Parts: sequence; C-alpha cells; structure tokens
Amino acid sequence: MAVRQGRKKVIQCPAMSRWIHFLALLDNSAVVWMRRDIEEIVRSQDRIGWTGGLAEVIRYGHVAAQGERAPAIVKTEYFETFQRYFITNLFEVEYRSLSSHPLWISDELRADFDSHQTRL
Repeated sequence: MAVRQGRKKVIQCPAMSRWIHFLALLDNSAVVWMRRDIEEIVRSQDRIGWTGGLAEVIRYGHVAAQGERAPAIVKTEYFETFQRYFITNLFEVEYRSLSSHPLWISDELRADFDSHQTRL
C-alpha cells in the first residue's frame, strides 16, 4: 500500500518504527509513540509467538544485540535519543493509560491473539 498525499491513513506497524522520523517531513502527519514497560512487551511477544527479534535489531544497525529484550530496548533508545527530536507532531502515550477506555481489550481477552490479530 502506498501512502498518497490527500488520503487519511492510520498505519500501525511496529516493524517500521525505525523510519518514523521521516514522517516529520510531512506537515499533516502525526506520530503516536506508545510507551510500554519492556518486560510487558517481551510477554506480549512471547504470547503471540513473535520471532522477528534479530531482523528488528539489524534495522537499527545493532547486529550484536541479542536476547528477547533487545528489540524493545533498541527501538526505545533510538526513539528517545534521536527520532523524537525530528517529529513535530508527536504524541507520547503510556500504554496502560488507555486501560480505562471502553474499547480497551483486557489481557485475558487478548490471550489467544496472534501477531496479525485485527478483531476479537
């Protein structure tokens, strides 16, 4: 799917976070960065059977980074030390702060979700 000017889109794609600062070049774009505890991210990765860790850290040039925590740590550090300063329309949200919203899906209901889950 190409992103075309004049069309409104929401793109949720953690694997593309390496390049989100380029969205700062588009005046009408906003980035929402979800802040989440690293250990919670790891539990989520394990729950859905995610195995893309090595590919993720390579995108950031960290071929030596290893372990289940590496992708979340590398992405967060890259965002905090570099990307956030280039994103004009940036919204940082604490993941758990959304838990009181009526559309929030509890951990129990997400237990059987996989990496491509789009509905309950």
